[in-house]
Amino acid sequence: MLFLISFLIGISIGSFLNVVIFRLTPEKETSFIKEISGRSYCPYCKKKLVWYELIPLISFIIQNGKCRNCHHKLSWQYPIVEFLTGLAFLSVSWKFSKIFYLIGFLPDIKILILIILFQIIFSLLILIAVYDVKYYLIPSFAVYALFLISIVLNFYYFYLQKISFLPNYGLNFSGILNYLIFTPQNIILKILMALLPGIFTIGFAYLFSKGTAMGLGDVLLILALSLIFLWPDILIVLFLSFVLGTITSLILIISKKKTLKDIVPFGPFLALGAFIAFLFSDIIINNYLLIFPDVFL
Repeated sequence: MLFLISFLIGISIGSFLNVVIFRLTPEKETSFIKEISGRSYCPYCKKKLVWYELIPLISFIIQNGKCRNCHHKLSWQYPIVEFLTGLAFLSVSWKFSKIFYLIGFLPDIKILILIILFQIIFSLLILIAVYDVKYYLIPSFAVYALFLISIVLNFYYFYLQKISFLPNYGLNFSGILNYLIFTPQNIILKILMALLPGIFTIGFAYLFSKGTAMGLGDVLLILALSLIFLWPDILIVLFLSFVLGTITSLILIISKKKTLKDIVPFGPFLALGAFIAFLFSDIIINNYLLIFPDVFL
């Protein structure tokens, strides 16, 4: 039941993300509330939509991907974003149910808070990824929101450890391992270990290339992810992001859809790397330690 509820809430949030992405173009980013307020309407004929035209996924399928009024084809972005957000919400619930062995209709309130926080994080990452693909720009408001969430998340981790709620076995995801290894007093050490990979990436990719290989939005996003995933998970996020980005770029260049001078948005790869690391970093780290038992992450 938790999984179904998570998916339904996710596709509903995905519908809202579409509104933000379509209405909040880069030149209108400063007027956030004004642009996203008001009823939904067809982007082509401007007709205001009724409730049965706004059901996530279902309305698009029933209407055959067209506006009921002007019959103009609608963007596939609508169902794709809704489905991906639903999948992200479901995956977050699955991850925590797997680790904490959740049983019943709803989990403990402490776990439910963690679930909600990460569902918000991945909603923002989906928004950032699609926005970057569409406008070649990472929205600053979404990155600032991630920074705010990272502060809340770290304080919440600290609280959970203080009350001895976190189990003391190998939880290698989203910074929890970091909180199990170090004492609660080593806040500075935790922050430094989280930020070092991000700072190194900035120095190598942004400053070295003078901003051509990576934009300022990518830099801020990496720093925000560093504070969310912490050590050692941020290493996995960055590694996966660069590998996926490199492979995709090579495919686009070989197929002549892009040239070496063209820009390839990096935000989607950071979001995908974060998602994979969230779900499977425990497996990745455990296999790494089996292969290199004497090398500490």
